[in-house]
Parts: sequence; structure tokens; C-alpha cells
Amino acid sequence: MARIFILNTTRSVSTKTYDILRARDHVVVEFSSTEDAERALAQRTPDLLIIEAQILDDCVFELLRRLKGGANPPVVILAPGAICEDRIRGFEAGADDVVHESCSLKELALRAESIIRRCRERTIGT
Repeated sequence: MARIFILNTTRSVSTKTYDILRARDHVVVEFSSTEDAERALAQRTPDLLIIEAQILDDCVFELLRRLKGGANPPVVILAPGAICEDRIRGFEAGADDVVHESCSLKELALRAESIIRRCRERTIGT
């Protein structure tokens, strides 16, 4: 079980993402604004942050840059475009994965769990 934050400003896919992660026994907390997510992140670091964005705009990339400075969670960006340039910008800003929203929900859950597992193993190994 992991604690997963979802930042979704579009409200398009998140309910399904929320449901599949909860069905896999994760604690999921959802935010509809960058400001709300940042306040929560200042209080507690989740095992993973999923950012669902209709458009990968400067707010998303600025949030990622700010997270790099502290005790940051791994980040998966789920975006409809996920064109090459957006994926590159996402990785350069600190995302651990950038996924096209058309990927299956099970694939998204497995990618998330894989990243969480690797991060936990790194923490235990140090």
C-alpha cells in the first residue's frame, strides 16, 4: 500500500485513475489545483505524485522544479498530448515518467507501483 497524490486540474481522467489505484489498496488523495497540492506536499510527502494535465504548461513544470529542491516524491505526468517535446520537458523538470493518457489504467497503476517499489528499495538500501 502506498500514499499517492493526484493533481488534476482538468477533472477528465482522474476519477478512473483514483478508482484503479484505490482498488489496488493505495491511499489516494486528489487535488484540483497546484496550490492545494503544494500545501499538502509541504505537510506530507506521498510515495508518488501523479499529475494529470490537459496541457503541460509552465505551472506544471514550475511545480516540478520546486519539488526537486526538497524531499520530493517521484512524479508521473499523465497527459493527453505527451508529444516528444513535452516528454523531454517533463523529464528535464524532474518527472520520473511521462505517460500518454490513452495508456490503460492497469498499465498506469503498474508503472506507478514500479516507481514506488524502486524508490523504496533505494531508500532501504542507503
